[in-house]
Amino acid sequence: AWPDDLTLFLETLRHRKLVPSPNSMGNANSGRYIPTESDKADQDNRREIPETEEVDRRFSAILETMDLPMEKAKAMNEYTVEKKWTLVCDQEKTRPTTPAKSYLNRLREILEINNGKVTRRSIAALTDSVSVLRSLEISLRTNEIKWVQSFLSDENRGLEVLVDYVALAQKLSHTDNQKLRRVSQTRSSGDFTDDVHICILCVKALMNNKYGFRSVMEHDRCVNYLALSLSHPSYRTKTLVCELLAAMCRFPGGHETILSAMDNFKVEMGESQRFEYLVHSVNETADTSLPIEYQAAAISLANVIVYTPEDYNYCVHIQYEFTQLGWDNWMQMVKPHAAEAIAKQIAAYEGNYYDVETLFDEANTKASAVKRVEELEREMQELSEKCRVLEDESIAKTAALQKIVTDLKREMETLKESFVSRSPRTASTASTEKYSTQTNPADGGKAKNGETTPVTSSGSARAIVTAPPAAPPPPPGAPAPPPPPGAPVPPPPPGTSGTGRRIKRQIQTKYRMPAFNWQSIQPSGINATIFIDIDDEKVHEVLDFSDFEELFKTKAQPMTVAVGSPTGSKQSWRGSGRRLKREESLLDPSRSRNLAIALRRVGVAANLVVEAVERMDLSSLPVEYVELLLKVTPTDAEVKVFERYVADGKPVKKLNETDIFMLELIGIKRLGQKLRVMAYIGNFFDNILMLTPQLNALIVASNSLLSSNKLKKLLEIILAFGNYMNSSKRGGIYGFRLQCLDLLVDLRSTDRTQTLLQYLVTVVQNKFPDVADFPSELQFLEKAATVSLEAIVADVNELSVSMQMTRKEHELQPENTVLQNFLSNAETKLKMLGEDLERAASVYKEALTYFGEDTKVTPNAFFSLFSRFIKSYKKAVADLERKQKFEEARQEDLLAVEVGIYVCRQSGRVFISVSWMSL
Repeated sequence: AWPDDLTLFLETLRHRKLVPSPNSMGNANSGRYIPTESDKADQDNRREIPETEEVDRRFSAILETMDLPMEKAKAMNEYTVEKKWTLVCDQEKTRPTTPAKSYLNRLREILEINNGKVTRRSIAALTDSVSVLRSLEISLRTNEIKWVQSFLSDENRGLEVLVDYVALAQKLSHTDNQKLRRVSQTRSSGDFTDDVHICILCVKALMNNKYGFRSVMEHDRCVNYLALSLSHPSYRTKTLVCELLAAMCRFPGGHETILSAMDNFKVEMGESQRFEYLVHSVNETADTSLPIEYQAAAISLANVIVYTPEDYNYCVHIQYEFTQLGWDNWMQMVKPHAAEAIAKQIAAYEGNYYDVETLFDEANTKASAVKRVEELEREMQELSEKCRVLEDESIAKTAALQKIVTDLKREMETLKESFVSRSPRTASTASTEKYSTQTNPADGGKAKNGETTPVTSSGSARAIVTAPPAAPPPPPGAPAPPPPPGAPVPPPPPGTSGTGRRIKRQIQTKYRMPAFNWQSIQPSGINATIFIDIDDEKVHEVLDFSDFEELFKTKAQPMTVAVGSPTGSKQSWRGSGRRLKREESLLDPSRSRNLAIALRRVGVAANLVVEAVERMDLSSLPVEYVELLLKVTPTDAEVKVFERYVADGKPVKKLNETDIFMLELIGIKRLGQKLRVMAYIGNFFDNILMLTPQLNALIVASNSLLSSNKLKKLLEIILAFGNYMNSSKRGGIYGFRLQCLDLLVDLRSTDRTQTLLQYLVTVVQNKFPDVADFPSELQFLEKAATVSLEAIVADVNELSVSMQMTRKEHELQPENTVLQNFLSNAETKLKMLGEDLERAASVYKEALTYFGEDTKVTPNAFFSLFSRFIKSYKKAVADLERKQKFEEARQEDLLAVEVGIYVCRQSGRVFISVSWMSL
């Protein structure tokens, strides 16, 4: 007799007609495959391929019976027609010839023993049970899905029969029946434990498709008997059972099914704890013959059972059951010398292990950390608020000091003008005497400087006193006096433009330079700007541009830089007097519902609300409730409806609560005006506190730009470089728009290693070090960039209009203390706010004009240009410092290498030590 494994292998091959049966092993032709007549017919049919549609139809029918995944079926549909036809022929050739009912009838004959009927027929069937089960396993594994469905159908109930046989085989392996024992001893295929193994193989074959897998999972007795098979004496069977249980546990709902089967195992086997047999079967340290496959499969099953649940607490509970049975200690003991398969499973178990003590400590630490973070966030918020308050105070103080300085300058100019206007004769006489003392009578009326001097006769002296003094010569560089009316305009002197400024000289560069695409300011627009006092030719005299030319010379194609100017985002504040679209009729249900909601949110009785509005008492009726009442004030149509209702003499008590509330509101004179005044009073000082810091930031930022001499010098340097690059192509310019500052980051050198801004930073640090810290002179630029001057103007106008309305209401209620106290303080605040607004608008307009920008540019766009430029400048400084440190470290490494080479040469060595090659 062949061994079991060989028998199974040969049965499989024989089923596919690849080997002869054992009875024909002695024949001469038993060593090779002899094709039959049907095989020859199949080969003839295979050569004759039908139409493509017929092949596709038959191939699709076969795919439906194969129960393949969608991706695999889609890939097989892409096969060629020849390959499809080959598969069709092979599949039709191997169609099963034995129906499932034949196997089941043989097994049912054996099951008669379970009913106590040990007959000759049942014993004969029992003797040949192994061959029946092997053939059944092969059929379940190789036949098409329809055959498996027939096996599992309600008519055949194949799984039920298979489970009953497993139960019988487990029972027969421990039977006391002498006749059955003799059958077990005389069977050529082994004892009844082999039947259990082959039955489990049949279950595994069923689980290879979704229909069989679902049937096995839904059959409680099948899973229970599978779990009981863990007590099988063969480790091969135990390994198979562990693999099947692990696969079931991963199926949705399978974890609960497996745990239920393990609970049943505990009861049937008399375990004191669940999983006790599984753990002890692996923890047999004295048994050196324990198979590695079984140990790996058992650990894999434990991994799946413990860590499949999504509930962490449940995982910890099951993990603790294994820990109590010594599972953790056993793994630590076998881990150092474990095989690769076992070590892999142990690593997976330890990787998923929940260390409860560590997790508890981490949870406490995390709770403490979260609490500390909340405290730090609260402290940070408090500190941020304090910084904001201090910043606002600093801006306010700076703005106040700048206002004082401006007032003093204005007063000084006024005093100078008044002094000159009060003493014209004294000033004229003093200038005449000074003029006469500079003459020399002996020179025939010529002054020392070549000027004509009057004679010293008495008549001439009187003429000098009585005649008006001659106008002093104009200072050097001053514009010439205008010509008298009707006189022709003289041409401009050579070397100057039509505006009186000297024409920029053209610079001839050694190499072709990239164009710096800035926006120039026309010479006529230079006056009253920062560029009127800037002379970039002075920078040309100081700097050597040869290195600059080498770095930034153009290649074959010139570079173009796109100019982008961000647009300011407008933010507007609106007062509390917003009006909603009002309904036409009071009887509208939505209107009544809104009134009820407003009354409920106010939380004050209707009569108290009326009294508070009459007195304009914001202590009894807070401003948020006043704004709510503003949304439900009665319309003209509603007033007419209620007046008609009262005039008709209808009882008011029949009205509901919201109607009565509306009727009382209608009884208040000037209800809308009073509510708007109350809302204005309640929000006035908050609006002042919100607008004043914005105006102060705008004033301080504008003044810092106007008074920064370092920024002025830096713009002069930038103008010099731009003219040097563009002079040979476009000619020199006198000024540029501030948007061009963004281009300094985009324009790169020829080797693309540095930007024009980085080169300028290097020039400033080396040649003009006093200009390098120009950002320290510019204050609150980012805060000023958030200001919307148009919105502030609209808000101040709205405050002024509301103030007039409040004055009118005070005229109608002269004895109202709320209005009196408010007006006595608020009018001064509003006046100061208006002055700050005028001052902010004036100084901001002056800054725009000073830098040659359009007066319509918003603060966001204007100050954001400087903010971006300062950030880019600081980043360029940091990049250069980092590059310099890298170069220093590189030079040190190179020096170390050179020293190492020198030492090696002196000592006669021919190699360089690796420790020196740190670079």
